[in-house]
Amino acid sequence: MKVDSVEALVEDVATVITQNPLPPGARISFVVKDATVHGKVVAIKKRGSSEFAVNVRLNSLTRSNRDALENVVKQG
Repeated sequence: MKVDSVEALVEDVATVITQNPLPPGARISFVVKDATVHGKVVAIKKRGSSEFAVNVRLNSLTRSNRDALENVVKQG
């Protein structure tokens, strides 16, 4: 899945912005920096005409992958 940005990371849920709508329950993976992240869509909300905010419950996130995600969120 192509992710345009990572907006937030709260505990084990990341909010990502994408142009691909995905139904809740869909299993996805995406790359942030050099970290491959796997998860399951728990919610989706349309933003504007072509963007979607997707909440993804993260599966088995390693410490280095969590650090990469946190750095991307901080950089905004």
